[in-house]
Amino acid sequence: MTGRPRVDGAASEGSEATDSEALVPCGGVFEGQVAILGATRIEGTVRGSLRGPGELILGRDARVEGVIDCDVLSSRGEVIGPIVARSRVHLAMGARCEGDLEAPVVLIDDEAVWNGRARIGGRGSD
Repeated sequence: MTGRPRVDGAASEGSEATDSEALVPCGGVFEGQVAILGATRIEGTVRGSLRGPGELILGRDARVEGVIDCDVLSSRGEVIGPIVARSRVHLAMGARCEGDLEAPVVLIDDEAVWNGRARIGGRGSD
């Protein structure tokens, strides 16, 4: 399926995001795979993978339970799972991450929490 996911609790598999409006709004839950194309903002909960070229922006109420593989990750929310970014990862104030990070550049602000292993420098995943 392409287009916007349903966020009424009965989410569908394989959605695409192409702009920066919230793909999953605050309080919404999506289960499945999300293709990241361009800037994609998450404010709710995603259980599954988020993959593709583009920037993933997680709001302060966002929660991702699964794999993140993107160009750039900017997070104020919670991630439980591995993160691979081809350019950089920024864990902003209030962000929480439980999982391994791989990126050429990793920025962790004061009051952000991360627990896991890191592979920093060089190129991210191809």
